[in-house]
Amino acid sequence: MALGILLTLMPDAALPQNAADSGSIRYIFRTLLVPDQPAERSPTVSKNDPWFSGKAVPVRAMALDADIPITGAAIVLSRGAVLSVADSDHLIACQREVVLSAGVGGMGRSPVCLVDLDRDGRFDGWFKSSINLIWGCCNGHLQRSRVRPIAPAGATELSPDRVRALDPWGYFSIRYAQGMLTYCLGISDVCQQKAPRIKPSEIEQTTEFMGGLFGYRKLENGKLAVRMIRDPQEATY
Repeated sequence: MALGILLTLMPDAALPQNAADSGSIRYIFRTLLVPDQPAERSPTVSKNDPWFSGKAVPVRAMALDADIPITGAAIVLSRGAVLSVADSDHLIACQREVVLSAGVGGMGRSPVCLVDLDRDGRFDGWFKSSINLIWGCCNGHLQRSRVRPIAPAGATELSPDRVRALDPWGYFSIRYAQGMLTYCLGISDVCQQKAPRIKPSEIEQTTEFMGGLFGYRKLENGKLAVRMIRDPQEATY
């Protein structure tokens, strides 16, 4: 499942000598799905309506220790701003509030992101992300020559409990779509493809997904009778 659209980043100021080696840095963001409590344990739903819903937050997150002026952009990332931390061999983190134009003709919008190029535990550069901060399955390829320097700045890792308590960065719903019991982004048709195939009939069947156990049965009016036998659990994608 890929939502990310790779954007053409424009060259920026040169890096300090110790960070200007060649090559790109790969990174990807992971999403934590946090299920809601079921509003009803035995709902009747239309064919494509949600069976269950929840929120999406970053798997890892950090909060900035101080305000960070962004060189050349006349903006400041505020102290306490929450950043999604990428899987990467460098510390890379992006926030979602401050966006800049990107891509050919500046038609796209990309978040301002931070990177620790010298691997001392503090951010020392910024760039415009080329991939989504959640729902991502596509690697970003950060060219070092396109990072602009900032004064070294720290951030504090959020505990797992604080991450789970974050305001939603997005929403998901577990529902029947494309012949599967799957999760989809909000009310869209963008859905996780690695999901169990199901074929509703008049006889109740069961299926497992995201640690949950669901009963389902097709009704005469084309709707589905659903039973929450075991609630789904948190999942990382």
